Amino acid sequence: MSNPLDRQQSLSDRHISALVEILRVLPAGNWTTYGELAKLLHTSPIVVGRYMTDPRLPNPYRVLNSRGEIAKGFHWGEHGRSDAPREILEREGVAFSAQDRAAREQRVSAEQLRELLGDRRDDVLGPVAKRISADRRHRPAVPIQPLFDDGGVAAMEQAISGRADLHKHEYGPNSRLLFAAELILDISDIHTVAAEALIDGGEDKSCDFLYVDPDAGLVVLAQGYEAEQTNKDRAPQRKAASLHQAAAWVFTHDIARVPQRIRPAVEQVRQEISDGLIREVRIWYVHNLPESQHVADELAAVENLVSSVLASHKTEVDVRAEEIGRNTLAAWYRTSVTPILVTEEFSVDVESYIEAFGPKWKAHSVTVPASWLQGKYWEFGDLLFSANVRGFLGKRKKINADIRRTLEKEPYNFWIFNNGVTALVNDAKYDSQAKRLLVSGMSIVNGAQTTGALGEFADPTALADARIPIRFITCADRATVRDIIRFNNQQNPTEPSDFRSNDTVQRRLVTEFDRLGVIGYTGGRRGIDTRRPSDIDVETTSAAKALVAFHGQPGIALHSRGQIWEDDALYGRLFSDATSALHLLFCWGLMRAIEQHKGSLLGQKLNELPTGKQDQRSFFNRPGSIPLMVAAVGDCMEDLLDRKIAHSFRLAFRTPLSASDAIRAWRSVVAKLAPFACHELGRVLDKGALPRDFDSKDMLKEWRMRVQTIAGDWTDLRDALRNQIIGWR
Repeated sequence: MSNPLDRQQSLSDRHISALVEILRVLPAGNWTTYGELAKLLHTSPIVVGRYMTDPRLPNPYRVLNSRGEIAKGFHWGEHGRSDAPREILEREGVAFSAQDRAAREQRVSAEQLRELLGDRRDDVLGPVAKRISADRRHRPAVPIQPLFDDGGVAAMEQAISGRADLHKHEYGPNSRLLFAAELILDISDIHTVAAEALIDGGEDKSCDFLYVDPDAGLVVLAQGYEAEQTNKDRAPQRKAASLHQAAAWVFTHDIARVPQRIRPAVEQVRQEISDGLIREVRIWYVHNLPESQHVADELAAVENLVSSVLASHKTEVDVRAEEIGRNTLAAWYRTSVTPILVTEEFSVDVESYIEAFGPKWKAHSVTVPASWLQGKYWEFGDLLFSANVRGFLGKRKKINADIRRTLEKEPYNFWIFNNGVTALVNDAKYDSQAKRLLVSGMSIVNGAQTTGALGEFADPTALADARIPIRFITCADRATVRDIIRFNNQQNPTEPSDFRSNDTVQRRLVTEFDRLGVIGYTGGRRGIDTRRPSDIDVETTSAAKALVAFHGQPGIALHSRGQIWEDDALYGRLFSDATSALHLLFCWGLMRAIEQHKGSLLGQKLNELPTGKQDQRSFFNRPGSIPLMVAAVGDCMEDLLDRKIAHSFRLAFRTPLSASDAIRAWRSVVAKLAPFACHELGRVLDKGALPRDFDSKDMLKEWRMRVQTIAGDWTDLRDALRNQIIGWR
């Protein structure tokens, strides 16, 4: 669930040069991964993958995915070359398993690549190490503030108390924890995450929240606490100490001793780490009191424990334990409301100046040397684009190539050829005597391509004749800020390559959802609508997850949601001309109904539930249970309808219906099947965490037989489904 727009979107010439040198020293008979290269280049594996077809790169076939497989869609950058990468690797001595995975002992880590560079490592890696990552999880440390300093705490508390959706689901003290996760991890569908990651009940070994996102390489282990009296000066140290226990159970204890209550989640975490998919482990203590040194010391011990345990793994894992008290959370909330991450103060000499005002804003329109903006990009990197819907897209984009060409050939005309830059600032003041603008904080909302193109010039003297117009806007009104961001970017729509937001199928689906009056589905386009989704919005990622689970691959829904968008074959099977908004709504409604069924069980005291519902609650608390049940319902639709289904992608509810109607239509089915799911599907999870390559056709035979024997007696349910569902005839 991390946002791909928060990461570097392209590689500069310095990065390409470094990549060439790294691949040159990668010896024959060995291989590495996109992730290991990304660590050295301070970018993401997806960005590295884009450049593997660059003909300048030597030995690109030695770069595999994190599982040691040749990436789907691999093709040579050299024109006309078609030989098989695996055959070359095998000739060089790389061994492959029966599962087509390269031998792990022949894998070369980022640290080993660094050593192979020898004395040249600083010359090769130094220039790319200067670029600052804009990952939202790596925020500056927030100093502990005294109790009387509000620091935005009141606004943050008001925001949490106003979250009716969190209170409706009765998350209790975990509401704050989920609010924090939504902010920090940029989660667009917190209720689906809650259904997967919240751990409830006895024998949870202090694991309130265990979240795994292999696509982002992230594990989060968290403990939540809500004090009734908030005038205390610090949170209980014992709750932080309990995270020590939780970490020990998750990362160190013999798996046979781990309570069944949390064992599947722990198995999943350990498997992802063993597969080399996890790069970060975050341990949080989330509460509503001030931060304290006592808690910090306790968490440092937890961090040291986990770091020492994971040090033996071939893939380097960054571990950080954090106290997220009310001051820290308030600081993060302020960032989400006023999206300016670069808060330094600086000045710039200006050649022209115009001041303009509006009811809720003030603007300073100036002309500045292009070298000044170039210097800010070198200093802050993509942090300058924290309020932008996209980062620098790279000089290969035509618009950026044109910008560069103007700077190289006609720098004196740059001012008249370029649209200029718009930046949000916390404050700006003009010194008329010195002809200097004093600026506090800055985020570029339009002009990322211009700024990035300037940053590609290694020599600032090359820009001596270039000038650029900039508008510095000060605005404290949240709605106006949102509109500034939105309208300043309408002429250049976001095109994140991780998603398929611009292909014909996604554009059609967005139109179909609009016609249905169902909101939330954007086809993967991120950042345009900053409104927080509600729990009945059909959010794109959740809809895709429900779709892949319903059609028999719940392991991908659980472990590898990014694969839906990156794997051409999988994407083509799921999103074809046969896929409709009605069918997506059909699948999504089922997943939401299961999540809400789980929520209704968690909303009651365990000892007050009948034994049967206690069993259901235990089942649904296990990782993978929800996508597994979605797949199981999809697998037995013919038995529920007592009809042959020729094309499962045609299944849909009759219109008109809303997202709430789609959920409601599934509730009776979920209620009927849940008692059987906890036993029949529970046996599947008893064998361990749901694997990525789970095959519902082979693994759900006993489930189908069970449903076949009982579905014939559910005549009322069958008749209701036949009346509600179309596409089965």
